[in-house]
Amino acid sequence: MAIEITLPSDTVTFKVGELSDYDDLLQLKPGGVYALYGDDNECLYVGQSKVLSKRLRSHLTCQGNSAVFCDLIRSITIYFVRDSVERDIYETYAITHLNAKFNRAKIRSVKRTFSRNKLELIEDLRYDLDLLRTIRADILTEIDAVNIQFATPKYRKINSFTGELTNRFLVVLT
Repeated sequence: MAIEITLPSDTVTFKVGELSDYDDLLQLKPGGVYALYGDDNECLYVGQSKVLSKRLRSHLTCQGNSAVFCDLIRSITIYFVRDSVERDIYETYAITHLNAKFNRAKIRSVKRTFSRNKLELIEDLRYDLDLLRTIRADILTEIDAVNIQFATPKYRKINSFTGELTNRFLVVLT
């Protein structure tokens, strides 16, 4: 059973210079999840806040960790979400879904899943390797059987009258 998540439909998207045009809307709907985009609509960062206007201004003024990417921000999309638990879920989903370039905190859960998948892959490869070793041993046993079947016979007795090897005592050594 899979859980399906889609980002909220109550959204607004605007260019960086237009943030002050949305102050009234951000007063009415203060909380939500936001995505910061750069050139070519590349998602740079996804975050959440209960006071969006303050948080977005801190990103645009290069405060804190956003100093690394603040000059790259070209547009902002806000998904309005009142409930803090829902914001956290949507933020985690958006980071993964939008492939946010500069997010670090919630990427770990994705890496853990990938590591677990790596471990499963290693376990599968070990199983395959054991199976191949068993097949190899079976093939070597068959080769030995064929070699014995077609081996050059070694004679055990020589005819004392003729000095030749006798067929009666022809034995294949095993």
